Amino acid sequence: MVKVSNKSNTNFYIDLLIFFPFIILAFSGLLIQINYHAGGLSSETIVLGLNNSGWLNLHKMTAVISLIGIAVHVFLHYGWIKMVFKKKKASGKNAKITLCLLIFFIIASITGLVPWIFMSVASHARFIAIEFHDKIGIILTVLFIFHLVNHRLWIARKISGAV
Repeated sequence: MVKVSNKSNTNFYIDLLIFFPFIILAFSGLLIQINYHAGGLSSETIVLGLNNSGWLNLHKMTAVISLIGIAVHVFLHYGWIKMVFKKKKASGKNAKITLCLLIFFIIASITGLVPWIFMSVASHARFIAIEFHDKIGIILTVLFIFHLVNHRLWIARKISGAV
């Protein structure tokens, strides 16, 4: 039997808890972008059981859950992140993808939260921030997929019972 550290188990369970809200966050964001922003559907048109407001509320709720969960995830990996920024461990595609993922997550969070909290609904600046958020969100989703692929062996070991 493989000896697994408590830290590894904690990381796995935190990752598992934030995985599903993040998937819903990405899906709802893409659905809103494709159907309502770019697709031109009216905000009252029902898509998969929800209108634009329903999808936006789901997106916001999973964004808050994901933001909290990813903050915990980043805290648990703070030592690694610190080494990356000190250039002690910044080489390799895993480190570069993970660092890009962190940067794009921060940008997506800011461009999503600022319009939601601080800007009026009719503001042109709000529209620009949301459009920027939409594009950053797509890049973030792609980086997240790469991040999962890079960690697939660790994930497989955890799922297969090494937990």
